[in-house]
Amino acid sequence: MQSKKKDTTQTPKISERGLPVDYNAEAAILSAMLIDSNVVSKGIEMIKEEYLAKPAHKTILRTIRELFNESIEIDSLTLIDRLQRNNQLEKVGGLPYISELVDFVVSSANFEYHLNIVIERALLRHLIVACNGIIESCYTSTKPVKDIVDEAEQTIFNIAELPSHQGFVNMAEISRQVASNIDLIASTRKPVVGVASGFSELDNITGGFRPGQFIIVAARPAMGKTAFALNIATHAAIELNKKVAIFTMEMGADEVVMRMFASLVKVKMDNMLKGFGMDEEKLINIMQASDVLSSKHIYIDESGTNSPIDIRAKTRRLAAAIGGLDLILIDYLQLMTLPKDRENR
Repeated sequence: MQSKKKDTTQTPKISERGLPVDYNAEAAILSAMLIDSNVVSKGIEMIKEEYLAKPAHKTILRTIRELFNESIEIDSLTLIDRLQRNNQLEKVGGLPYISELVDFVVSSANFEYHLNIVIERALLRHLIVACNGIIESCYTSTKPVKDIVDEAEQTIFNIAELPSHQGFVNMAEISRQVASNIDLIASTRKPVVGVASGFSELDNITGGFRPGQFIIVAARPAMGKTAFALNIATHAAIELNKKVAIFTMEMGADEVVMRMFASLVKVKMDNMLKGFGMDEEKLINIMQASDVLSSKHIYIDESGTNSPIDIRAKTRRLAAAIGGLDLILIDYLQLMTLPKDRENR
């Protein structure tokens, strides 16, 4: 029998492949900025130097930004003059390359299309480099596996947010959206348009908790802040069928659930903890409350050492897994861990 030859063809290693780049798209956006002053400010705002792969293009963008910051009109002549003064003209290809760059596009009509190409290639490069780093860390790092996973996840999230540019929003867009919301409220005639707290007087004042709001419950110690917040979370999950995430940094998950039982069944925590006064009716009610809570979308994290980054990562994972979140409860903010150079305040 003839022995089969081994397949010597192998998939090229990542390090042997060229990183994704599009020098033409890079040249196109720089060319548009040189021939059309109307796109310069947009380019300055949206293009980061790290998005460009060609060193010459990075230098040219840096020089354009320098001219822009000095309120100097940007065109081929001012660019050449500044590059010469910075002794960088020959490094970017000299006069021939600047002339070629100016003539690369005839208009800025496709500026955003070319910009998106550049950003996509930059994201892919960052992702490849990050994945290489993650692989290397998996082989060589002495950190706990959880820390490696958390760092890897945060690295990917940071890459996903690279192209985010939250600038000014046109009044026309805002006013139309606000008017539409007012019309919706008027048509439904409901005083509560957000997540109701379950406390009617509070809901009449706030109109409910709306998406994107950051609400702090503040009071002196032992005034019932946690009980109040858990009542809101329980009401949202049971009565409104909302998806709720709870980060508890002081109590365990079991104590959180016991507090929910106490609220639903009207049994004192002390009785449940010590077993006094727990007759059969109360035990049956607790079992029924357990069934109700178990059927709802309530998720509890009792890690106790969460940082803002941890909370963000965990909520994003949970939201992706269950199809969104309606309410996030953190008990309490002062116990969140922060980098050593930051104050918990």
